[in-house]
Amino acid sequence: MPLERISFKGSLDALRHFAQALARARSKKKRQELWDKLLHTLAGDLVPERPGRQEPRAVKRKKNKYPRLSAPRREFKDRPKRGTRRTNARLRRLGLM
Repeated sequence: MPLERISFKGSLDALRHFAQALARARSKKKRQELWDKLLHTLAGDLVPERPGRQEPRAVKRKKNKYPRLSAPRREFKDRPKRGTRRTNARLRRLGLM
């Protein structure tokens, strides 16, 4: 089978299941039978043919709830947190700030 068509996740799952049986096999003959069965299983679990498909090795930038650090740490002014903003707004409305 072409290597690109073998399912990676399916291979991992099959290997995990067969590893237990291989560890319990008492004879070399039984281990060889299980190994052949594992290879047969891997060859049967193929992903569909996808002509022209590319697998780029790139990562999208992760979304982050925090702002980017756009200045040196000593100079960076973090915006006030939610509770602080509410308190400041309330004090401004009351004319105390």
